[in-house]
Formats: sequence, C-alpha cells, structure tokens
Amino acid sequence: MRAALPGVIAVAMLLTACAKTEPEVPPVEPAAEALADALTTGDFSRVRTTGDAAGDAAEILEGMHGLHPEVTVADVQPYETSATVSLDTTWQFSSPWKYRTQATLQLIDNEWRVLWDPKIINSSLDAESRLERTSTDATRGNILGTDGYGLTVTGPAHFVGLNTGDPSIDVNASARQLAELMSVNPEEFTKEANERKGETVMLGTARGDALPPELAEMPGVVSDPVNLPVAPANGSTQALAGRLGTATPDEAMTSSGNVTPGSVVGRSGLERARDAHLRGQGSTQVYLVPRTQAVGHVDPDNNDLLADYPEAAGQDVQTTIDGNIQKAVDNVLTEFDRPTSVVAVRPGTGEILAVGDSEGPARANGDSLTEPFSPEAAGSPISALALIRKGVDMEAEVECKDEFNAEGRTIEESDLSQSASQTTLKQAMAYGCNTAAASQFGRVDGAAINDAAASLGVGVDHDLGVPTDFGDVEVGQSGGDVAEALAGRGGQLRVTPLGMASMAASIKSGHIIVPWTLGDAKPTPDGQPPLTPHESELLRELMEAGASGAASGISGADGALVGFDGERAWAVGYNEDVAFAVVTRTDTASSQMARTAANQITQAAQDDDGSSTSGETGSSGN
Repeated sequence: MRAALPGVIAVAMLLTACAKTEPEVPPVEPAAEALADALTTGDFSRVRTTGDAAGDAAEILEGMHGLHPEVTVADVQPYETSATVSLDTTWQFSSPWKYRTQATLQLIDNEWRVLWDPKIINSSLDAESRLERTSTDATRGNILGTDGYGLTVTGPAHFVGLNTGDPSIDVNASARQLAELMSVNPEEFTKEANERKGETVMLGTARGDALPPELAEMPGVVSDPVNLPVAPANGSTQALAGRLGTATPDEAMTSSGNVTPGSVVGRSGLERARDAHLRGQGSTQVYLVPRTQAVGHVDPDNNDLLADYPEAAGQDVQTTIDGNIQKAVDNVLTEFDRPTSVVAVRPGTGEILAVGDSEGPARANGDSLTEPFSPEAAGSPISALALIRKGVDMEAEVECKDEFNAEGRTIEESDLSQSASQTTLKQAMAYGCNTAAASQFGRVDGAAINDAAASLGVGVDHDLGVPTDFGDVEVGQSGGDVAEALAGRGGQLRVTPLGMASMAASIKSGHIIVPWTLGDAKPTPDGQPPLTPHESELLRELMEAGASGAASGISGADGALVGFDGERAWAVGYNEDVAFAVVTRTDTASSQMARTAANQITQAAQDDDGSSTSGETGSSGN
C-alpha cells in the first residue's frame, strides 16, 4: 500500500476544515412569523429589519387610534438568499377589512432581515403617507325588562358633564355638587374629574324634564342634547342599569381600537358590565393621508378613502326585571323624601323582579344592591335558624326586657317589642324583641350564626354581573359578640336590601335562593349548609307570626317582619309571587314608608297577569 503524498493530505485537511465552518442557512419561516406578530402587536423587538421599522409602523398607524390588525403568514417563497412572504391582514370593523400584502426578507450575515417598506402594512402606503381612521358611535342598545319596560329607553336626552378646564370652577367642589344633584356617587365622579382635569368629563344622561334646575346656574356644567339611552320617567334602577360616560384617551389606547376618545361607554352597572354588547361597532372609514397632516384630521375631498364600513348597532340586554312590579316601585319611590331602597325577587327561581333607589344618596350609592347595615329585628330569621339548629324550642317562654346584659355588653330594646312581657321566643323575635333573642347567647356560638346566614343567602357574595353585596357575617366567639349578633347589632352581622330579599325568598322556597338578573350569569350556591324541611317550616311560622302581628299593615304578605332602629326602618317578607325587602332611612315616619312600599310591591305582584312568571325571563340575557 502506497502512502499518501504530504501535499494531498494537506489539501484534504484544508477542504474538510472549510466544510465544517460553513454556516447552516436558518429557516425563513420563524422570521416570517415574527414579522406577522410584530404587525399584529406593534412590538418589533423580535424582528430584524433594515431601517427603523418600529418607528415607521408607529407613525403610519398613529391615526388608527390604538387599533392594530391581525396579520398572519399566508405563504413563504424562499430563494437562495431571499424570500417573499405573503401576509394576510384583517382589521376588525363592523365587518372585517381584509387584504394581502408582501414583504421581502434578505439573508444578511446569515440571518433573515425584513427589507422594510410601508407597503407591508398596506399596499397604498409609501414613505410620505399614513393611515387615518374616523368613526362614529353605533346606535347603543337598551337594557330591558318584561312587559315593555325599559331600564333604559333611547330617545331625546341631555348628556350632562363638567368642563374641568373651566378656570372659574373648583373641580372638587363642582364635581361633588353636580354628582349630588344628578344622584351619582360623588366620590366616584370627583375622582374621575380630577384624573381628567382639563377635559370635559361626562357624568350621565338625563331626561329633559328630570334635569335639576340648579344646573343652569352652575359654571362649568355642560348639557348636550343627544339621542341616547336614558332612564324612563321616574326610573329608579340606576344601581342595576348604571350610567354612561365617555372614553378617555388612555382607555381608547388600551381598548385594542374598540373605542376612540370621546366614545360613549358604560361607567357603572350593566352599562359597564355589558358595554361591548350594548355599544356595538360604530361606522368606520380609513383614509390615506399625508404624514404631514395632523393626526385626528381628515379632508374627505382630498384624502383617498381606502375602507368604509357601516355601523353594527348595539344589542339590547334582557334582564329579569318585571315591568309591572318595577313601575310600582318607581312610582312609590317618587313619593318618598327620605333615602329608600327596594329589592324584589321571585321565590323559587331567584329572578330579580325590581330594584329601586329613591333620588339622592340612596340612588347615588346604589344602596339597594350594595349598602350593608346592622339588621336589628330583620335578622331574626338568621338568629332563629342558628338557635333551631342547636335544638332551642321556639315555643319556649321568654321575657322581653327593656335591656339585657351579656358579658358586659348592654342590649336595649327596640320600639316595636312587647317590653316587659312574657311571650314565646318565636313571637318575641317576630315582634322584634332584641333582648329576648340576645338572652339565648349561651345556647349558640358565632360559627352557627355564620352558617345560618349563609343558608339563607346572606354574607356569601355571588357574581350577578354588576357590583353587589349580600351582607357581611363574621360573628366572633365571645358571649357579647354572639348576643349582639342574635339581636342583629354590633356590626358583625350586616345585611343589604339584596341580601334581605334573598333571605325572604329562601325562607319561602325552603332552600337557598341566590337572586339573578341575567340569563348567562346565574350564580349557584356552593357549599352553604342546606335548609331542612323542618327548619324551613319553623322559619315560615316565624315570618307568618310577624305578618299577623307587627307587620300586619302589609296586605298580601304571607310572611313579613318590620322594624325601626332610630336610623333605618325596614320591611322584609314574601307571598307566593314575590319576596321583598324595603329599607328607608331616618325618623319614625320611615316605618310607615317601608310598609307603604311593601304594599305596593305585593299588590303589583298579585295584579301581574302572569306573563313573566314562568321562571324563564331573561334566560337569553347578554
């Protein structure tokens, strides 16, 4: 065998070394996908380009006001050192605007780089032009109840707001005053006004006949005539329906282009929770404009129109609100000059039939759905259930004393009790004898009261699609804590009108009822101790004793409790058609006001023709 020549070996080794150092050409597809992702998100950090692609794209799209397209790779045609990428672009307007563009990628230093060209975004673009979008709000949907009742009704209205740039006003004072006049939460609106100083901040819509006359004399107030959803005459459902405002520039920028600055948007309640559904998609036009033209300005006579899409009107939202019962609530609340809140629920199914707050602080704060307070005698069913579960005989005789001391805490009697009288525990609690209930503190613990409240729908929050509060129950274990909770005092057992209506419906139905108003937002109780038939029967006996006694003024109620604590008066009860809670604040005259409202509710429920009693109302709510 002959040995290889030294020169041949050297050449072979050199060729081998060169072959090993030849870099492998990377695939072009990941670079194409990165480009499509950058055009979709606006983030070019993963894309290698020639020129300042990120800056140029941002300039081109500034007039689209935060809207970006969805871009996908349709095709890649690779060559030795270059590739042509076809990109499918979709803009989401009332119907999609779709087109295809191309990009060229070049292999430079063994990495794929995009040869940047504005036509990658749209084939009509060049180095001197950009896109500008104009839009108008779509016709907004309404929030509906049954029987032709609208929580909002589109029609002539005034869009009221505050020009926070008016140098003659104190923004804090003016915002608070305007909010109070319009029954809007003053803290909420004052915060918004301060965050948007220099802008005109819209507070909500109002019917012309419902505008407070004081607005005409207030500096900085604007009242623009519009055709927008507005509450009906005497409408009291603001806690549920919510109010309207306008989008801020920041909100527009973070909305993925769904709204533009000044677009009408929901600010609270269902108007906010279902804003996209109600708002729809406004009409949209896209123009090709010179880059020297100011953003936000279009000259239709001289700018080329690239796309024109009509509006897609907003859709209505269906709720379970019963038109007949809600009208009765609306009407009775107009007669009250004290803060009053009402919730009515259908026993058995939990549909919310009416929600109402009187003008002023109750409506501003949405008290019907969110305002917690110590229930006093209205909490008797919770206390009774805790005692029943510990084997306490509700027919046992007790004394209703003027006051009772439990481990150093003094509990005084309420106005409605039968002070210094002998009676059964059931009768004492039905009449609101707080001292009789408190006297049983040694028979039960705090955990039993917490569980009893949960079994009646109190103290366990559920998502109804809008802000709600079912009460707060965290009773401690000391004797004083338990005694105060049994008497409905002390702050450890707090209810809301919504929670009280849930309690009444649960007692009537014999199982926990969680109120709901949207068909796709029906909460289900999970983990709460269930009511037994025996417990339900005893609780109904308690409520029936109240209806025939202290609450006898509420006609049509099968079970009811009433009470007054010097600050609030309440009426809670039920019949076959409706469970209700009425809470009104301030002096003793309020006790009769609560009965009056309860009478209106039970009468309206009995007069209802039954068209909305199937339990399916609002099942398609969106």
